[in-house]
Amino acid sequence: RLLFDEKAHEHYLNQDGLGFSAGWGLKGDIKKLQKIAQGLCKAVGDNKVVRRVLVSYALRDKVTQADLDLIELEAILGFVSGVESEQVQNLVAGTADGALALQAKLEKCKAEFDRMMRESENELMSRLLADYCRYRLHLKYYRFAHRMFNRLSVITEPQKLQLAKAGGSLYRLLSSEEVKNIDSDEKPGVIHHTILKADVRGSTKVTAELSKRGLNPASYFSLRFFDPITERLATYGAAKVFIEGDAVILAVNEYSNAPNEWFSVSRACGMAKEVIDIVTSKNADSKQTDLPTLEIGIGISYLDERPLFLFDENRPIMISAAIGDADRLASCSWRLREDHDSGNFNVDAYLLDQSDGAKGEKGQKVLLYNVNGIVIDDAAFEKLQTEVHFRKLKAKSGAVEESFFVGQYPDVGGKQRNIVVRQGRVGHWKDDAVVPGARTSQLFYEVLPNTKFANRIVELVSKKGA
Repeated sequence: RLLFDEKAHEHYLNQDGLGFSAGWGLKGDIKKLQKIAQGLCKAVGDNKVVRRVLVSYALRDKVTQADLDLIELEAILGFVSGVESEQVQNLVAGTADGALALQAKLEKCKAEFDRMMRESENELMSRLLADYCRYRLHLKYYRFAHRMFNRLSVITEPQKLQLAKAGGSLYRLLSSEEVKNIDSDEKPGVIHHTILKADVRGSTKVTAELSKRGLNPASYFSLRFFDPITERLATYGAAKVFIEGDAVILAVNEYSNAPNEWFSVSRACGMAKEVIDIVTSKNADSKQTDLPTLEIGIGISYLDERPLFLFDENRPIMISAAIGDADRLASCSWRLREDHDSGNFNVDAYLLDQSDGAKGEKGQKVLLYNVNGIVIDDAAFEKLQTEVHFRKLKAKSGAVEESFFVGQYPDVGGKQRNIVVRQGRVGHWKDDAVVPGARTSQLFYEVLPNTKFANRIVELVSKKGA
């Protein structure tokens, strides 16, 4: 209504503080708006439909249901607006009860409308334009609400409620009494998560050898591998997602109500180092008893969103893109596993030359070497830098200068633990072989396990900081 209301314009112009130039510009804008309003009045003022709409303002609260029992609303609008030339006596049966009073009322309404059109047509048109714009606005709100409500569904079945809640799409509308009875032990929502995938290699050989010797493989793996992993889960806030003979998948979640505990990547790295230590210790025992040793590769992937879940009866099954990413990082190319020399490290990567038609084992363009190593993806390293105050160090390993990031993070109990991340450059693979000395600009990140080399890197950083 402010667009075409002359009184509102005059009131605004008379306010102090506009300034000369602003007031002058506003006067020009108001004149343009008034011309537009006059043009609209001229264009639609004689329109029969518009006159019928305008007359509704004069008839508001004056026409009753009893009147409508005697005459159609369209006939009233046509007569009072002057659009229809038929006399009111012809519209209302004179013999009906109340007919004469109705005829007099309509004649009076017609005279009042004619006076309004003569004296304040512009105000009526402004009112009509304001109401029309308001109608258009509410119509858009209605259409928006219609689209939104079409996307909502009210569910009551327990299974659907469980799935919707696990997927983060359940919104409960609770009464004040129900709010009081909400379970205070209900877990807050997961908003970010990190996946650790351990690719266990050699378990089949160990199982076969144990069976051959009349030993129980289940007891062997439980006591020396799975149970030690389970014992360390609470220290790093990790949870089991999937475990079988040749694969271990763990998740470290970040919850919406505890931003001070958002250390999912660093704690997943700590858990990965524990798994490496467990395998190293087990392999030492295996060598003493002349059993095959295990080999492991660990991949860690971070996703800044909540995981989704399916349910097999009441057992949740996690669905997350981070699982697939961690699986690729945990793998090791068969072309590199046996003969590749990675020096002091357990991870290396090589970009396949474009001229090579072959791809990596999982359709990747990079061949990954991961033997008893820990690889994290770019997203995990970026997140790790928000969790840990790193100090960067360059140090030589053999003849090659390497870049390391060294820092500390707290486990669930608050104990500070060291972490060393090596920033490596992807090499070049061509004609089914490593191109000596060739390194690309592409980077990869290896978390160093608890080795003497990693301890020396920590000592170097400590000495520089002293």
